[in-house]
Amino acid sequence: QRAEDYEEPYLRIADDRLAGELEDHVTETSLMRRYSMPRRELQRLLHRMENEGWLQRKPGHGWMFVSLANTVESHAQSYRFRMLIEPAALLEPGFRIDPAEIARCRRDQEMLLAGGISKVSRARLFEIGSDFHETIVGFSGNYFMLDSLRRLNRTRRLLEYRAHLDRSRLIGQCREHLHLLDLLEHGAREDAARFL
Repeated sequence: QRAEDYEEPYLRIADDRLAGELEDHVTETSLMRRYSMPRRELQRLLHRMENEGWLQRKPGHGWMFVSLANTVESHAQSYRFRMLIEPAALLEPGFRIDPAEIARCRRDQEMLLAGGISKVSRARLFEIGSDFHETIVGFSGNYFMLDSLRRLNRTRRLLEYRAHLDRSRLIGQCREHLHLLDLLEHGAREDAARFL
C-alpha cells in the first residue's frame, strides 16, 4: 500500500486522541478493534506515530501517548516561543548556511507553489514547513536552539494536522520562505532576522 492509504486512519487516530476519546495508555488489540484495522497496518501507523514523537512503546506491553500542546493557549505560546528563537538563531556567531540545504528548501517551496499546496497531505505540508524552519535554525550551529524547535514541532504536530487548513494562505507563506532564503543567500542575516 502507498503512504497515502494510511493517511485517513492515521488522522482518525490523531483526531480521536486530541478529542480525548483515547486513553493515555492503549493496546494494539484495542486499537485494532476500534479502527477495524489489521495488525500489520496498525503497527505501521504506530511506528510512524512513535517516530513523530507523540506515541511511545511501554516496557512490556502496550503504547503510551506523549503529552502534547493541545490547547489554544499552548498553541499560541508555541508561536511566541518560535518568534523568540528563530530570529535569534539567524544572528548566532556560528551561523553558516549550507547551500545544498538551501537548495533543497527552495525546491520544496517551489514545488508547493507549482500546485503541491493543493495536492500534498496535511502531514506532508507540516513536515515541509517544520523542516524549513528547523533547517534555518540548524544553520545557527546552536544545538540548544535546534533541539528546542524540534521538540516544539513534535508537540505541535497533531494540532496542526487537526486545524482547519486554509491552503490559500500557504501561497503567501511559501513566497515569504523563498524571500527569506534569498536574504540568507545574500548574507543579509540581520534583514532576514527582522523579516522572520
